Amino acid sequence: MSAQPLSVVCERVRMQVSLELDGELSMLEKKMLDSHLTRCPSCRAYADEIVSFTGELRSAPLEPFDGNVVVRRPSRVGSLRTQVALASAAAVAIAVVAAALQLEPSTSAQSSASTKLPSVFPTLMDGQRESEQVVADARAFKRHHGDVLAI
Repeated sequence: MSAQPLSVVCERVRMQVSLELDGELSMLEKKMLDSHLTRCPSCRAYADEIVSFTGELRSAPLEPFDGNVVVRRPSRVGSLRTQVALASAAAVAIAVVAAALQLEPSTSAQSSASTKLPSVFPTLMDGQRESEQVVADARAFKRHHGDVLAI
């Protein structure tokens, strides 16, 4: 294996070698693969090795397996918890940003700015009420769209 990274074409060709072994390439793809393999000694060596290994593996006798195979389904609870946590964090972040943007800027920021920002909420309580309304609106939106996630 060389230390140089493969080109995009060589990477694609190496994936197609396996598809060809399983008879999954179209005639056009097979022609393109053959054409590349005649021009690229590195991919040709790779293909020869894969074809040889696959041939040996497929011709080997089957071995009986006496053990049990248990396939477990992935738990949706962990995934759902992660989604709920992310949705909650996003809603809180939106509420905080919305509240911060709506509050009156400090006097030091006003003196350095060339233009004044309009003050929508004169008190912190008004800004807090607005941020709570943003969170309530997000919950209502989720319920309205039938999303299983709760904020």
